[in-house]
Amino acid sequence: MVRPTLKGAEPVNGRRLPLPERAGPALRYLGIGLLAMAVGSATLTFDWIISHRVDVNLVAEFAGSVIYPSDIFLVGGLATWVFGWFLSPDKTLRTGPWYTFLPMLALTVMSVASIIWAVDGPQTAFSALRRSCLFGRYIVMATEFSKALAPALAALFVFGVLHAVVGLGQVVAGASLGLSMLGEVTSTYYLDVFIGDSRAYGLGFNPNPIGLFLAVVIVSAFGLFVLKRVHGPVAILALAVFGVCLLGLMATQSRAAMVGGLLGGLTVAISVFGGSPEFRWSALRRVGIIAAFVVLTLGTLGAGAAILGALNGPGEPAPRFTLVSQIAQRIGSEDVSRGLQSRTKDWDLAYPVIRDNVALGVGAGNFPTALKNRLNPDTPDGLWVPIHNVFLLNLAKWGVLGAASWLVIMAAPMLWLLTLKKRTLPRSEAWIWLGPLTVLLTVSLVEFSPWATQDARLLFPAVLGLWAGAVSYRFDATILP
Repeated sequence: MVRPTLKGAEPVNGRRLPLPERAGPALRYLGIGLLAMAVGSATLTFDWIISHRVDVNLVAEFAGSVIYPSDIFLVGGLATWVFGWFLSPDKTLRTGPWYTFLPMLALTVMSVASIIWAVDGPQTAFSALRRSCLFGRYIVMATEFSKALAPALAALFVFGVLHAVVGLGQVVAGASLGLSMLGEVTSTYYLDVFIGDSRAYGLGFNPNPIGLFLAVVIVSAFGLFVLKRVHGPVAILALAVFGVCLLGLMATQSRAAMVGGLLGGLTVAISVFGGSPEFRWSALRRVGIIAAFVVLTLGTLGAGAAILGALNGPGEPAPRFTLVSQIAQRIGSEDVSRGLQSRTKDWDLAYPVIRDNVALGVGAGNFPTALKNRLNPDTPDGLWVPIHNVFLLNLAKWGVLGAASWLVIMAAPMLWLLTLKKRTLPRSEAWIWLGPLTVLLTVSLVEFSPWATQDARLLFPAVLGLWAGAVSYRFDATILP
């Protein structure tokens, strides 16, 4: 990318001025750190409601303007990084491969353009502003994919362990822990009606987005342990984070997140075969360590549940071990069938809105309002939410072009594998972030949070950008770095 060179950046008496030489990289790294904090803090419940038209929707984000602490980190991180980029004349932007950059650009442009025809113009304008910032985040992550690895993993690990520990405490206590100062939801009505008995939700609004976040964390920890050849404290840290967050994921009882985590983990394990025989043998041993750890953990939980349940007598299982039977029940055929039926009913409600706006869509952030206007326009309020499927959601918001753009993103991992050259190996970061990307794309089939709510939408462009930057950087090698 061609851009103006900062005046004063040229060598002076054979030496470069300290400002562009030192301040630029430092500011860029600070911006990366702030953007990492944005991802983690997005999972918390804190917000400031700027405006809320309750008569349109009971959810402020879908009928008003809401600012989250993560928005402050996002905007601050982007501004800091851009300033540092201008102070680094030799640093060029990376956009990643065309099959990630062009769809993300198209969805951002359509967000802005849809203000013209949107059902609710002001709502679309605010959504378009947010989508533009998220596109900027994608570009920064693609450009700094190597430097951003450590800050991104640190933020994921810290907030993942925080949610997992709180979530496990909620399961043991059978109630909230009273951590309202940290943003924990403590309303009994909210827990009983919207979350359900004994499902962990950490410090978030809902178990499913927190489950998604934890699934991304465990797959990231797995990838770090297997693919980066870490040793000593870092290896122990990765294993510890994996174990704690695995239990936390189970505590959320989010089926989509568990399936996504399983597929993401399999993706990482299979990617081991993308390296040389020398690398493969070392990595496969680490895969075996993780597999043994999972089997031992699940076996211990199951045995403990059986023993303590028997000690308490029939019909009185130990409270802290009821989690095992509840997970078994939620993944049973009947319960899964009911869950899928609820999703298909949600999709059925969306089809008329999609059919009537198939060309251009209803506009960014407008689907809940469009659904209400069609089904019950005279109701003064109501709990209207996006479609639990990101492909259908983008089809509703931006028509066929939006749906096509998302399909290209969904196909991005396969397109990358098909374009790999025989003797050219990608950087290890490409494999590490492919696992979390698999989690997000899998969950997007039955949830809207990876695209439409703050607790997960900041995660998607971050992971996609980190992966896109790594896969677009190729070199000839015999082993993964």
